[in-house]
Amino acid sequence: MRYLLVFLDLAKISPFILSIEKFGIHVGLFFVQKYGHIKKVNVTIEQLRWKRMKMEDDKEHGHAFWRDGEERRNVDVIVGVSGTHGQASVDVDDT
Repeated sequence: MRYLLVFLDLAKISPFILSIEKFGIHVGLFFVQKYGHIKKVNVTIEQLRWKRMKMEDDKEHGHAFWRDGEERRNVDVIVGVSGTHGQASVDVDDT
């Protein structure tokens, strides 16, 4: 559960949140750089379309959303560390 909380915090501060490929790389690099015992990270992200709900006064609600269609994007990112200098390798599969 700890890793899920870290992931949610990253989603709040990441400059890459609008690109699921870049965000997946950001998450993977975070874990392999922060925790020395982790040598490989698999990140799977599914992106869905959401739209802000409108209130009675036709203003957008600040925290409420609804699904806007069935469009989905998936990305699988594998980040691995090897060597004594901690060089990272990244593999991105966008489906």
